[in-house]
Amino acid sequence: MAGNDILYGHGGDDYLDGGAGDDILWGETGADTLIGGDGSDMVYYHLSPAAVTINLSTGAASGGDAEGDYLTGIEEVVGSDWNDVLTGDAGVNRLLGSYGDDVLNGGAGADQLYGHDAGAVHPSGVDRVEYATSLAGVTVNLATNVNTGGDAQGDELYGIQNLGGSDFADSLTGDAGANTLWGHGGNDVVAGGAGNDALYGEAGADTLQGGDGDDLLIGGDGADALNGGAGNDTANYAEAGAAVTLGLASGGTGGVAAGDSFTGVENVLGSAFDDAIRGDAGANVLRGLVGADRLYGGDGADTLTGDAGNDSLYGEAGADTLQGGDGDDCLTGGAGADALNGGNGTDIAMYDSATAAVTVNLATGGSAGDATGDTYGGVENAMGSAYADTITGSAGVNALWGQAGNDVLNGSGGANALKGGLGADIFVYTAISDSTVAAAGRDSINDFSHVEGDRIDLGAIDADGNAGNGDTAFTFLGSGDFTGAGHEVRLTFSGGVQIVLADVNGDKVADMAVAVTSATTLVAGDFVL
Repeated sequence: MAGNDILYGHGGDDYLDGGAGDDILWGETGADTLIGGDGSDMVYYHLSPAAVTINLSTGAASGGDAEGDYLTGIEEVVGSDWNDVLTGDAGVNRLLGSYGDDVLNGGAGADQLYGHDAGAVHPSGVDRVEYATSLAGVTVNLATNVNTGGDAQGDELYGIQNLGGSDFADSLTGDAGANTLWGHGGNDVVAGGAGNDALYGEAGADTLQGGDGDDLLIGGDGADALNGGAGNDTANYAEAGAAVTLGLASGGTGGVAAGDSFTGVENVLGSAFDDAIRGDAGANVLRGLVGADRLYGGDGADTLTGDAGNDSLYGEAGADTLQGGDGDDCLTGGAGADALNGGNGTDIAMYDSATAAVTVNLATGGSAGDATGDTYGGVENAMGSAYADTITGSAGVNALWGQAGNDVLNGSGGANALKGGLGADIFVYTAISDSTVAAAGRDSINDFSHVEGDRIDLGAIDADGNAGNGDTAFTFLGSGDFTGAGHEVRLTFSGGVQIVLADVNGDKVADMAVAVTSATTLVAGDFVL
């Protein structure tokens, strides 16, 4: 029929033909045939109880009230309040997503694409316009609404937050809001503008420009230039299919990061593989995610998080925070007052690269050299430097390594493994409870050397437990039996290991025991009694 008609189908499988004029066709439920005819005609799905998928190029429709519909001669679509997918044809189309998180693809032609109803007072939903099927590169700018090239030529976009480009060289620019932009294939320029944006270069050598705001930059395949701009910006490699190697100052050299460059990027999120990530002179946040990662903070107050896997974290200069996460992690704070948090697993604080002696107490913190100001949480083990270190464990089970130098090791409570390394090392015990007769609480000294001058220091223990008569020293009996006099130390041998036994109260029963591995049998001179 002629004229500008409004046709309602209501329930059932309806046949609506607008004829000449600018018509509105509303089929409602049922598998409807909607024919626009001449003029600029619209199909209306705003009251659909579920999302609709409309393709004007093929005439196919599905979902909600559109299920089973066939469309022809239609130029305009009004979607539902749900998450619709609306696709135009080669002509001039007007697609209105209404509410919901919609995907709009105008196709060729100078289209008008609305993420929500034009003039809506309270628009909702996060809507995307896609140019994935364009046969040429597009230039789309959400801030100016000047759009050219390929399927974007002459398009007008309203209420759109997100954009997807073509497989050619696109230029996509966001607006003042939070945008998500996908370059797809081609060497794209993707600019977020203001707002906290997520920019995906995907395939090709892309240039990502975050602009203002805290942006997420995902270069994808190809040698990409990641420019965060103002704000606190993150290079994200979480979706990479292999390990990445990169430095924020030096650029990327491995995996999908190969050839990537970084400007104004403060943070990095690694892959699910064994990454090597280095920060720069600023304050960086580096996360390894899954895999056995190596994270280097560089200068600045950095936060390094290994997440899952057996990770190695190096804070380097600055007051850094190292978080091992799951796995058995190695934490090297470096210079500065660092917070070392091992997380789950069996973790170690490392000072093997320190240039001076360190004092480490896993219970109370560090107080000398690179350990000055360091704090420890969930750290079970410690390794010293090549100098004269003092290392004290916690109440739990610890492994303490002195390395080179004349070190002092004190396991404190728990069944500790102590290794002095080269030098004249002292293994300190301040209470009989520091190493129990029961194996579950007994220390092991694993490299005692009489030749190097190692000593087992029991001097802080009152050997008879009687404070009234002063600090009584132990008497060394060698391999002889306890006499019942108390304050005695003797040796037994088990499987090539010497067991140092101490009887404090004179009942001829050991009150303390330490297992010692040594090339020579211990003598009185090996002890501070």
